[in-house]
Formats: sequence, C-alpha cells, structure tokens
Amino acid sequence: MTVPQFDEHCATGHLPYRSNCDSCVSGMGKEDAHRKGHEKGALSELAYDYAYVNVKDEERVKRGEKKPEDVTRLLIGKDSESGSHFCHFIPRKGVSHGDHGVDAINEDIRRLAYKRLICKCDKERSLVKCVKGDAK
Repeated sequence: MTVPQFDEHCATGHLPYRSNCDSCVSGMGKEDAHRKGHEKGALSELAYDYAYVNVKDEERVKRGEKKPEDVTRLLIGKDSESGSHFCHFIPRKGVSHGDHGVDAINEDIRRLAYKRLICKCDKERSLVKCVKGDAK
C-alpha cells in the first residue's frame, strides 16, 4: 500500500479492513476473556430460582386461567465453582406443602460434596423459605 493509500485508509477509520495494516490486524485480535472469576479459596455459590416448564403456563397462571397447582414448576440451581446445573420438578413452591424443594437442595449439596458454600436465591418468599429450610 502506498503512502497516499495508507493516509486515505487511516482517514476513513481503517475501513475496509486491510491485512497489510498493522492497526487493522492488531484491532482484530482477541482480547483476554473478562470472565467472572472465582478466586482460589473463595466459597462456591449455589444459586436457585423457580421456573415454569412452559412460558405459556406462567402467563396463564398470571391471568388466572390456570391454578398454580395445575402447572409444572421447576427448581433450578447453578453452582459457581463447577458450573453444574440442577433441575428438579416440584409440585408446589415453598415448604408449606412438603419438603420437595428442601430435599432437592440437600441432594444437590450432597452431590457437590463441599464442606462450606453460599446458598443464594432471589427474594421470593417461597424460595427463601425453601433455601432456609435447607439450613436446618
């Protein structure tokens, strides 16, 4: 590329890409990934939330077309250390109708075999009770 061509290329913001332009080549390089790292020695976080099997079920419950007990719910968990995901079918949210969620969380913790961990969830009352029920 001649000097006038290079000047024109720079003036157009390095467009189009030119393989013989050092700025274009270095600009196309991949940066180091900015992953949310897990510091060595930090406690693993096990996070939970409820979900519906079908988005339409959630909408129907909100509109009152279906009763909450007539739709299938899931208790979803994710471990920050291993990246493992857990999914459990539960008949109802919370702990007032049985310990399904608490038992599922206990089983996940047993499988992970951590001596200590942080168990997280959003502020939904039924989920908080379920996660706290695990700590008994």
